[in-house]
Amino acid sequence: MGFSKDILSVVDKELLQNIYVPGFLDEDKHGGFMCFVPDPTTVYLEFETVLLMLKSVEQYDKLAVNITQDIEYDSSYEAIDAEFHIGMLTSILLDAGGQRVDTLTTYFDSICSPEQGIVRGMELVFDYGYLFFDPLHTDGIRVYKCREERNAWIQWLGNITEVQSSSWKRP
Repeated sequence: MGFSKDILSVVDKELLQNIYVPGFLDEDKHGGFMCFVPDPTTVYLEFETVLLMLKSVEQYDKLAVNITQDIEYDSSYEAIDAEFHIGMLTSILLDAGGQRVDTLTTYFDSICSPEQGIVRGMELVFDYGYLFFDPLHTDGIRVYKCREERNAWIQWLGNITEVQSSSWKRP
């Protein structure tokens, strides 16, 4: 039980180039300086030809992973009179862009649909890095760079539900 062949094909054939998070600029903070305020419910992973959109769904209960061509404009920022912007997190989360995914692991339980891109969490392992995407945080998706955080997450979630995993490894 794992992701769709389309998602696995992207991970298999393309390099992860960048990581983006949508948000807006707030000019009311920090003495008049503009401050980027991220929307932590959505993260985009830019591969060579497509993006994987990771979205915290069902009240921060699951992670939806979908292939998309573009970053979606969020019109909800217009209601707060803010401009939609994109922040790039690549240099913070990865040692460098152009990373090849060696292993992709999904974590799920009986109410998830991994083949439709709905999971409890996801991890990516690279030659020079590691990322774990946790959609269960109260503020949206948390991205961890160390396995100890993932292990604690699995233990915590295991107290609530039966956690299963499925891994794809580069041949």
